[in-house]
Amino acid sequence: MTHLLELISRPGWWSVGLAWVAYTAGAFAMLPVWPVTLALGSIYGIWRGLLIVMPPSVASATAVFLVARSLLRDWVRRRIARSRRLVAISRAVGQQGTWVVFLLRLSPVVPFNLLNYALSVTEVRLSVFVVATTIGMLPPTILYLYIGSLGASLARGTEYTGWRAVAYVAGLIATAAAVWLIGRAVKKTLPA
Repeated sequence: MTHLLELISRPGWWSVGLAWVAYTAGAFAMLPVWPVTLALGSIYGIWRGLLIVMPPSVASATAVFLVARSLLRDWVRRRIARSRRLVAISRAVGQQGTWVVFLLRLSPVVPFNLLNYALSVTEVRLSVFVVATTIGMLPPTILYLYIGSLGASLARGTEYTGWRAVAYVAGLIATAAAVWLIGRAVKKTLPA
């Protein structure tokens, strides 16, 4: 990762291409890619960094979702079918898909790359997955880009305010809301 970050830290199309590779490899291998986002934030800033980060992030998440759905779904569904509760949770995510995927993407508790695999075995439609993932990834991505640009700015002596605390509180609220929505939907689908 250190060597990759050194290569990405050189501005230019080479670093953008390496970022695509890093996001794709990280998504399939379930490795964290936030250091890449931080590095791109320190090089390109928040808004240019966002234009560089979002396409490979969404594309790699969607690729994992599709591969896992096509190759692993039947096997995992057979395992889930043995548990009435897991069936209910899968249905709940399918019924409340947009909001649940959106809130889970905002959550700092749920690992981003694991979520791609987990959602592939639910009843969430591909279009819902892509839209909710894109919108839900914006705040944390902007946060990581902000932190990266903040580090670069602090190195230059620029001062910033405390957006990081606001983002962490928002993530905590999103996590609580996701748990509540899933719990409520599961309760409705479980037989009494």
